[in-house]
Amino acid sequence: MLMGPSQHQHGGTTSSSSSSSPSSSEAAAATNETIVPVMPSTANSDAREERRRHDESDAIQLFLQQFLPTATTDATSTTTVNTTSPNPIALLQQLYNQTQPKQEQDKSIKPWFHYVDWKDDDNKYNWTCYIIVPASLIKLWKLKSSGGVYYSGRLLGISSSLMNTKKIENDDGDDADRCDGSDAENNFTETTGLQADHDPLDDALLHLCGEWSAVSVSPAATTTCAKSLTENEHIRFKLKKGAEKSAALNLLFAIAMERLDNDNEDTTINYEVDDVCASVESSSSNRIIPKQVVEGGDEVRLQLHKLQLYGNVQYPENDEYLSRDNPCKVRCVVSVLNIAKNGCGDGDDAIHEVTSDWHNNADDSIHDAYHKLKTKHETLSLHGNDAQMKKCMVNILSEMQKRSKTTIIAYEESLPNWATAKIGSKFYLHELEFSIVNNCDTEHTEQSGDDVTDSKKTSMSKFMQVDDDAATRVGIVCGCASLEYGLCADFEWTGIADNDTQRVVRVAITNSTEVSHSDMMQQIEQVSPAIQLEEGGCPVSLTKCFNKIVFDYGKQYGMGPKPVWNELLDAVTSCNDVEFGNSRNFMFVPLLPKSDGTHANSSTCGIDWEVMYNVVHHKTTSIVDATSPSCLRNRFITQPTGFGGRVFIAKNEINVIETPSSPLLSMELALQLPDQLKEKLRTTFLGCELSNITYAQYFEQVHRYSIQHPEKPLVAARSLSQLTYEQHELQLRHRQSGESSKAQSIAYSPRCSISNILTDRGLLVPELVHIFPLPRDFLYICRRASSFMPKLERAQTLLAVASRLRKLQQNGIARGIAPAHSVSTDNLLPLVDKATTRGSTSNNGSALLVRDHERLETLGDSVLLFFIVLNIFAKLSITDDEFVLDIFDRMISVQGKNRILFNAAMQIGLHRLIHDGSASKSSWKSKYQTASKVSCIRAIEIAPKQLSDTVESIIGATYLADQSGSMTVGFLNQIGPDFPDMFDSDGSTCDQAIGWFAAKGTCIKEGFPFTEHPRWVDELERIQEIMNRHPDIYSTLQRNTAGFREMLACRTSLHDHIGMMKSDSTALLLIHAALFDDSLDNNQYNHDGSDLEKIAQLRDKIFNVGNATLQLSIVTEIYHMYPESTSGDFQLMKSALMSHDALAYIFVKNGFHTVLFDTDADAISIMQGYVKEADLVGGKEWTKNGGWIIPGGIEEFHKRVHLHGDVGLFRPQYMGLAAGRLMGHRKRLPMEASDDLQFSMKCVVGAIALIFGVHDVWDLFRPFFLELLVLSPEEMRTCFMGVSDLASNYQKGKR
Repeated sequence: MLMGPSQHQHGGTTSSSSSSSPSSSEAAAATNETIVPVMPSTANSDAREERRRHDESDAIQLFLQQFLPTATTDATSTTTVNTTSPNPIALLQQLYNQTQPKQEQDKSIKPWFHYVDWKDDDNKYNWTCYIIVPASLIKLWKLKSSGGVYYSGRLLGISSSLMNTKKIENDDGDDADRCDGSDAENNFTETTGLQADHDPLDDALLHLCGEWSAVSVSPAATTTCAKSLTENEHIRFKLKKGAEKSAALNLLFAIAMERLDNDNEDTTINYEVDDVCASVESSSSNRIIPKQVVEGGDEVRLQLHKLQLYGNVQYPENDEYLSRDNPCKVRCVVSVLNIAKNGCGDGDDAIHEVTSDWHNNADDSIHDAYHKLKTKHETLSLHGNDAQMKKCMVNILSEMQKRSKTTIIAYEESLPNWATAKIGSKFYLHELEFSIVNNCDTEHTEQSGDDVTDSKKTSMSKFMQVDDDAATRVGIVCGCASLEYGLCADFEWTGIADNDTQRVVRVAITNSTEVSHSDMMQQIEQVSPAIQLEEGGCPVSLTKCFNKIVFDYGKQYGMGPKPVWNELLDAVTSCNDVEFGNSRNFMFVPLLPKSDGTHANSSTCGIDWEVMYNVVHHKTTSIVDATSPSCLRNRFITQPTGFGGRVFIAKNEINVIETPSSPLLSMELALQLPDQLKEKLRTTFLGCELSNITYAQYFEQVHRYSIQHPEKPLVAARSLSQLTYEQHELQLRHRQSGESSKAQSIAYSPRCSISNILTDRGLLVPELVHIFPLPRDFLYICRRASSFMPKLERAQTLLAVASRLRKLQQNGIARGIAPAHSVSTDNLLPLVDKATTRGSTSNNGSALLVRDHERLETLGDSVLLFFIVLNIFAKLSITDDEFVLDIFDRMISVQGKNRILFNAAMQIGLHRLIHDGSASKSSWKSKYQTASKVSCIRAIEIAPKQLSDTVESIIGATYLADQSGSMTVGFLNQIGPDFPDMFDSDGSTCDQAIGWFAAKGTCIKEGFPFTEHPRWVDELERIQEIMNRHPDIYSTLQRNTAGFREMLACRTSLHDHIGMMKSDSTALLLIHAALFDDSLDNNQYNHDGSDLEKIAQLRDKIFNVGNATLQLSIVTEIYHMYPESTSGDFQLMKSALMSHDALAYIFVKNGFHTVLFDTDADAISIMQGYVKEADLVGGKEWTKNGGWIIPGGIEEFHKRVHLHGDVGLFRPQYMGLAAGRLMGHRKRLPMEASDDLQFSMKCVVGAIALIFGVHDVWDLFRPFFLELLVLSPEEMRTCFMGVSDLASNYQKGKR
């Protein structure tokens, strides 16, 4: 159990509590909040400082003893050390659980942890970690000084000097503190069992968190203690888990020390902690840093206080998604703390803050902020000389660059242009149609935009129990015409059909029209000439006031004080005056009903101005004979006479038999009245029997109103005074047909009065009833806007992105890099949605979003690798560099870096598309909804890795939508300019007018277009000449190529392709190069030592193409074959099929080694031995299950391979393979056994890919891998757990 220091804080203060109180000036100084240590000037302040140090030291030692090894001494004086220590992460989880309700205690704190892997440094200590504490816990745990961010670092962020205080007695008997550290350190090591030959805190860090290193980032600065951590050191851990534990320990310590600070009110020293917000990551350790004061110096010291980055798209006139014309601009806000001279007080302390201009990347914005900061300090003349200024600013710049490495950019929420467009003299009106989606149609994509047949949906009015002639048509008014006809989105509505049932409701754009200001004025005159717009009003202002009532007063509509016109006008005017950023400007309006059941008004939308005017001006109407029961139920009603300000909703009582001539009270109810009320009624009605008093008599005697139509039935209604808003809604959706005449016990009345009794009975006099103009169905739908409008906004965004991607596809087709390929919107939209939707694993629904996103990301990673390799191959036609493989490796590693993809994403404004699938709908708001209730602008934090992963997800989505590759190439050309290019020195960089992709074809459905690349034509001709100069080599390769074709022909039906390998000269040359595996060491054919190197270099290039092709083909196959697979499943399957051992095994097992040029290579004989040995081991396991690895044996195998389209594979043959390893070998084989053969396998695949394309090469080689593919990831884990380390490493959901 975690023990807080507050329980022991008074241990060192008892003897000093009787000292004389400080003077008034000292007391004032003690209460003054300072951020630097106040230099004590009296013995009393010295004593307070000493007591504080004792309290802090005791608290720290007590805290540490929970985690460090404990030294104990038994009766034989033998010292033992208990090395068992509690896990800080487990303790933090336990502490979190104690603060949460029972239903929330199963949530993990793992999402709090964030990591930085410093792989760019040549050091084995690469890991740092930081924790972002949820905002709700910062206040609960009183973490007021850190902003909720805690970093890994030197243990507790303190030095041993805080531990080197041990209470001893002076000669005069007074207590004093000893700070030399000798006795204190011995005492600390005795109680913890650590050795005293090192700093005990450093040893403790090693014990708790594993190996670590303090990395120097700049020359060491002067410090108050030689062993304390300075700003110039950076703690990094060897293991990721060690960094996790360190960050958790620092947070636990901060919680404990904050308790001490909150209880100890006499503290006069406040320590400054790095002020880092949740949106800023810092690479510096989380440590308590006293202000560094230069004793006796006159210079002013500057310390970096805060660095934050903000991103936003500066919208152009013609907004376009995924375009370099709309990059995300970055702004840097940096502040420094100006510490006063000598640190004697904080009167001169100040925080200087500067803000950069908007820039295309974070680095430029940081440098801009730095130069602004430097100019500001020069203007203020804060330093005595130029050298001092230079030294100070260099340190500031270094710290800024260090923090910026892991800083998260906070983005302003981006909304579609149609939602934020200003409404001027012309605007657009769109009708929204709502329908309940039947179960058979729930799988329909919500953004498809296609019409749904009537058999698959039910109108909203039917479920709301409102007749079609009484149902309200809903429209929205916006400032642009971007919304497309047929646009639709699905959302959930609980209770729309049943009380607790969640049904899917579809909202769709069914009609659209353009309206001008003059058109609106004309419509108002035509609809109701009686409408007189007051001073300052206009149709737009009327619409804004109407929306103000709907969203701010809807729940209390008809009850309480009503806002007057001037108040509403002022409120909506203030909405226009306040800067709302990305606020939604569109408004909801009721539309004119369809006339007489026809669609006369449905083709062109018309606003029901009369309803809007009456709502804004609170004009009610009386019930007339023409009012239908359905229309009456769709309104709020009131009866001021007899019921005051109560608001009712009408029941669906069709056969109400009571009239004003009916008895006011039934006999049963009259008998239940209290005696006092009975007597009062008898007196009023001159002794009449209570059960004989009629409604007409009651209103005439009590309210002095004579009913004019006593023959009309009463109106069955229910009061809203005791109903929740959800119950209001429920009353409209379900017909109330109970017996209205049934007496109700007066015990249910809140007060014993006739008015309350009649209210409970719910029968109103028709001629006294007033109808409020606002339709209930319209109000309830608008109140659900936070559920459906974000979905509709998202759908429109996805349509715009799909349109953009199709345009990029056409650019590729126009260049001739791929044949025309039709892309369906139905296929593209859900893919783009999954690619740009992020979620959390905290709940099942959001976990599905994570899985879909990660699946596309994994596929996109393979697609990106393939096109990078193909682009390099196109550019690397001629090279004499023997290190061709190194060139490919360098280019792939540079262009595929997360940082490069992040910068590319910024340049196309990709963050605008990222959708938080688990975000609360409460983030949506209307501009005319009170700003104090809902935030106008929502900041979205997206880590750089999330943006780079989204780039890969979109690449995966484009490949699935258009497997010709033209859409993918179009997208890559958008981000390609941010990829570093290593070929600009030799003139082979592609034309900027063409784009990043230099190849003339995608090599997906067709082979590589060598004839379109003149340099490659020349290169292949030179290699053919080399072949001709070595007839022995050429004849051997010709013979082996024929054997290779025969092997493929036995397992495929693509005989035309086999024939082309025989007749096409380029195909023959590529296969010859792929099979030429000679090492060229002491080659008897190579007289000049250079010509055959050309063939080897071509083979190296083919190898890279084959590696990327094979990975893309296998990952694509897994994606389609296992739609429920997670990222961990992908990694396991890919590793099991593409490991060096697996490829070498497949290569030998199918006899491909016999057609290589060097059949006498040592690798072949070594691998054959391993294959034979593994088959013997695996064969025994297969025998147990009837001829295969899983129960069902051969029969189950046949069933699976036939299901996946291969009828030629009669028996499984890879009995020696075990999830990427060989049976009997849990880890990979020695390099000399498998490396050369797997290299040859990829070379063969690469040659075929360059001849026919990716699709055809997989058709040829898929039969050789199908046996492994039909084993699911879970079956691989089950069968080979403990047999293969890959099955153990790649668990489900783990990469």
